[in-house]
Amino acid sequence: MECTIHPWVPGPFGLDARRGSTMPGQRTVLAVAHHLTAATRLADVIPLLETDRRVAVAYTAAPASVFTGGLDAHLRDLGGLVLPWAQAVTTRFDLVVAASHGMLENLHGPVMTVLHGAPASCSAACGAPDLRPRGRSPD
Repeated sequence: MECTIHPWVPGPFGLDARRGSTMPGQRTVLAVAHHLTAATRLADVIPLLETDRRVAVAYTAAPASVFTGGLDAHLRDLGGLVLPWAQAVTTRFDLVVAASHGMLENLHGPVMTVLHGAPASCSAACGAPDLRPRGRSPD
């Protein structure tokens, strides 16, 4: 049996969050990816938060899906700080953002879920209300 040990990742969260911090009043956000489709959707949304220098964003891969092949490498390729799941579930965050639902109850912080890529044309066929604007488009 092989045992993989994930090192604890230092950052602006956890017990030593203030150590080395250069920005007071910082907020922490955890982006949780369950599979590559969810990670791709998070890559659309999270940059909106990362532009605010007061917000520190970290990524983690939730072990909730069998479709996680390549997920860790994809998160690292996004260029963000990637936390092991074991560290994520022991840390409090100001916001948790996910594009899927599995295992979010194990995380500490308010959770916001976003759709993970259903096309607009799917809304009526999928049973969701069609929220597209009606009427003439402005010319």
